[in-house]
Amino acid sequence: MNIFIIPSWYPSSNSPIAGIFFKEQATYIGQLRPEWNIAISTWGQGQYALPIRKPLEAFTLAAKYWRNREKHHQVSLEGNVHEYYYGALGWTLKIFSGNIKGIIRANEINLALAGKHFGNIDIIHAHVSYPAGWIAMKLSEKYKIPYVITEHMSPFPFKQFLYPNGDLKKIVRQPLQNADAVIAVSPSLADCIQSFNLDRPIYIPNVVNEQFFIPSGRTDKHKNKYTFFTLGGMTPQKGIPDLVAAIRLFLDKLPQIKGDKVEFVIGGSGEEAEKYQLLAEQAGVSRWIRWLGGISRDEVVYHMQHCDCFVLASYHETFGVVFAEAIACGKPVIATRCGGPECIVNRNNGILVDVANPIELAEALKKMYLTSQEYNSNIIREDFLKRFSRHAVVDQLENVYSNVLNGRTALCVE
Repeated sequence: MNIFIIPSWYPSSNSPIAGIFFKEQATYIGQLRPEWNIAISTWGQGQYALPIRKPLEAFTLAAKYWRNREKHHQVSLEGNVHEYYYGALGWTLKIFSGNIKGIIRANEINLALAGKHFGNIDIIHAHVSYPAGWIAMKLSEKYKIPYVITEHMSPFPFKQFLYPNGDLKKIVRQPLQNADAVIAVSPSLADCIQSFNLDRPIYIPNVVNEQFFIPSGRTDKHKNKYTFFTLGGMTPQKGIPDLVAAIRLFLDKLPQIKGDKVEFVIGGSGEEAEKYQLLAEQAGVSRWIRWLGGISRDEVVYHMQHCDCFVLASYHETFGVVFAEAIACGKPVIATRCGGPECIVNRNNGILVDVANPIELAEALKKMYLTSQEYNSNIIREDFLKRFSRHAVVDQLENVYSNVLNGRTALCVE
């Protein structure tokens, strides 16, 4: 099977984690299906998106693009997984539709080269309905190749994709309507898409590499602090102010731990980082928080393995891959009922609380601190393997691809 993958965003030198899950899923498919060929289409997603409201920055970026552009290149990630690049500038949809025609053309060139290398492309898999889904639809119309969309938008849809009356704009609705199959990464996202008078998507979760995210295999005998670990961008979506408020309430509930018995380790970078650190100082909880800033994937694994509990107070998540990474390491989690975590967290692996509720979050922190020994790391890990490992997810994707190519309805049990 030859698969052409179109990611709406993708890792680049200036944004190394953007779309990392799209790239990882493609490599996992290649690893587990060595007889398939996987082509990933790139055009400089994110790297060459011009900030029109910042003319000098946009001009500098455009000049960099023209200086460094290559007409075409191909990079092998695995023996059967290849990236194809043909550059195209992008910008706001309000001006000449964001150069979507140029971006479609870049993907068409990548498609032709992939076809030259592998033979006929069997299926196009787009990640996110716009721009990737729109591109896939246009290529499908021209070349008669079936296409699948996996929707990841958080929240769905982004505001720019809604008309004033609340209906979906055609650039999102049409790709979803015309796709041979639509996948949502959580049941709540599937519900949301269906609420716009669209067919209910198939639920297939995001994938986590069970060989990379593993339990540490040992106990920290000399560890004298209970550690809560948090990882997320320093943006309003991740609810860091609610976590800070909950930490204050948690410490007030358990004055006996105000020594060195507990710590909160927070990883992630973003525009609000300094603001949140100041908020922690004002709340009087700074001595219990260690701010890591941006961290590498290896560092993520380390902190997942060595924490006692993972906690994140998001306002919305289409899935919440960090929770799946935590349970892959056998750790219990605390999450908000914000969409995605509800399909990850259960009574055996953690606690769910309401969004924007520091009081309830503080109670969950207290309960976890006092009872976390009741969670079984092996049970948490086994549950993860059945639902979110490479084998579990790739098997479901193969089912969708096969059904599309055989003209059958693609089904997936939630």
